[in-house]
Amino acid sequence: MNQEKMVLQTENEILKLENERLKKELDFMNKIFKQHPSSVVYNLDRFTMNGEPIWIDTHLVTINELKKLDQDDHVKDLIHSKMSCRYNDSDW
Repeated sequence: MNQEKMVLQTENEILKLENERLKKELDFMNKIFKQHPSSVVYNLDRFTMNGEPIWIDTHLVTINELKKLDQDDHVKDLIHSKMSCRYNDSDW
């Protein structure tokens, strides 16, 4: 009986942790609508800054903003593509 109670308590703690993780993930997903209301959702990508997840609009982001992110292959590719742009909006 005592062992059964311990198993249930452990299971309960695991479920509480999973519930908290899912709440944080849902809050993060909802930030799309608050932080980027005019962005097209498929232009948004998930990145990390100082270990925290953030949304970045890959079409509107600047090179300086990209350099502030935690560096990975995706960020480096975006920086490279932004730097090798064939035209600039200010040229017009």
